[in-house]
Amino acid sequence: MAPNESSDSVIAELKDQVAALQRQTFYLLLALLFASGTVTFYLYRQDSALGKQMTSLRPQADQVINTFLQNRSVITNFYTQVISYGKTHPEVEQILIKDRFVAPPGH
Repeated sequence: MAPNESSDSVIAELKDQVAALQRQTFYLLLALLFASGTVTFYLYRQDSALGKQMTSLRPQADQVINTFLQNRSVITNFYTQVISYGKTHPEVEQILIKDRFVAPPGH
């Protein structure tokens, strides 16, 4: 009878362990659900706030972009003049190469 009782106690202990693991899994899933809900809510609030901020900044951004587009030819002309100046002045050419305005010689 002793072997039968010990196997019954082992089975009962294993059932208890399985039940404990099932409870732990359930609680971990609940915690994961809560954490993901919290992160989702936080990201929604951030999106909402940044959307409002972007809407208010849109006119300023449009103004900066339009100013750039209007002055694009002046900027391109200045860039071309700096590159030309760098070709005749080695110290300036090194700066242009370092800052990647022009490719290094041989490339």
